[in-house]
Amino acid sequence: EEGAPKRITPGAKPVCQDKLPLPAGVHGPFYRLMQARDGDLWLMTAQEGYIRYRRSADDNWVVQEWRPGPGATTASRNITGMTEDREGNVWLSTADGLYRHSQQGPLQRYGEEHGFRSSYFYCVLAEDDGTLWVSANEGLYRCEPRRNQARLFTQSDGLAHNEFNSGACHRAADG
Repeated sequence: EEGAPKRITPGAKPVCQDKLPLPAGVHGPFYRLMQARDGDLWLMTAQEGYIRYRRSADDNWVVQEWRPGPGATTASRNITGMTEDREGNVWLSTADGLYRHSQQGPLQRYGEEHGFRSSYFYCVLAEDDGTLWVSANEGLYRCEPRRNQARLFTQSDGLAHNEFNSGACHRAADG
């Protein structure tokens, strides 16, 4: 299919490119492709939510799940960041809050009621202990999902700037 994202296998000679099927009406743009520990591929989009792929018995990628965003708003369809925590939960940062996708239950939103001052987030990263770091326009949040708490760090805490935009995240090898 024209414009479909492709999977590239590093080190393969020649490079293997498998087309990933897209749900009807999904055209992108696409921000990130992440492979979870269970082997599933997660594709985040700018306007269409996320798509989750799983390998079929005949070794093809099939759409396991697709959500046009965790709600009907345009903002929640804008998936800006994605990470997997130690328990296998996939966390999605959006223009309408932080969402946890768990195998055990429905999609759960984290927002103002959990200590966030706004709901537009650009990136989310998970630490080994389950702590999440979430970038936003007003600073950098340290989120402890088990305690339903988030703390905002700003220039007054020693950051160079308060504004963290798209792609403003990195986790080094040492955590």
